[in-house]
Amino acid sequence: MHRTGSVASNESKEAWMICGTRGGKSYISALLATYLSVFREYQLSAGERGYILIVAPTKRQSGIIKRYLNSFFSENESLRPFLVNETREEVELSNNVIICVLSSDNRSLRGYTGIAGIVDEVAYLSIEDSRPGLEIIRALRSRLTSTGGPLISIP
Repeated sequence: MHRTGSVASNESKEAWMICGTRGGKSYISALLATYLSVFREYQLSAGERGYILIVAPTKRQSGIIKRYLNSFFSENESLRPFLVNETREEVELSNNVIICVLSSDNRSLRGYTGIAGIVDEVAYLSIEDSRPGLEIIRALRSRLTSTGGPLISIP
C-alpha cells in the first residue's frame, strides 16, 4: 500500500533506533532510504523533486552509505529500473525521488524538499563545545515540515 507524504495516524514522525558497535547502522540507513524511496508515494508539485536526506558524521561514512545504496539499486532486478542517475552524493530515481547522502553540516541541508531524513551515527556529530547534531536535527525537521515525512535517527 502506498501513502502520500503526510504521516498516517498510526505512524510516528520521528524514530530513534538503538544500534551498537558493528550493528549495521550505515547499512540500515541505506536500507531505510531505499524502502522510503521506492515503496512510498509522495505528493509533490509539478517539477518538484522529493529528497530523502541522509546525514553521516564524515565524508568517509557518507561514502559507505552511498556504496550500499549503489549496490541495492544496481544488483536488484526489482530496483534497477528506478535508477535514473547517480552522482557522488545522490541517487536519482524515476519517481522524482532523490536520495542524497551528506556529511554533517546543517547549512548543507537548506533548499531541499525533504520527504524523509535519516541521521546515521547521530551520537558522533558533536564537536568540542558545539552541538551540530542538534542543529542537524533542527534543520531536518524544518525540511520535513511541509511534507510530514519521517525523521529517523540512529545513535
